[in-house]
Amino acid sequence: MNMSEKEIERLARVCVKRGGNLSVMTKLMYEAEGLLEAEPNNKKQLKVIADSLDQKLKLVKSLDEEVIETCNVKEIVKEIEDSENVP
Repeated sequence: MNMSEKEIERLARVCVKRGGNLSVMTKLMYEAEGLLEAEPNNKKQLKVIADSLDQKLKLVKSLDEEVIETCNVKEIVKEIEDSENVP
């Protein structure tokens, strides 16, 4: 089954959103790591980062599902493998 131009564009946008959110998650993880080293007792800020990571993870998982539902059958294995690369 061939995808229409509109479906291809939609899939590309979802993949870019997923990549952007994964990038933000990586930055948040580095921020948490640095905070744990510099201010391990700053539980308030660590909680904010943990909550942000949780929200981003949920969003990325939903984007992963959208990608899998939208992509061609031949691409599903690759997309599932890519979705496993969450930081």
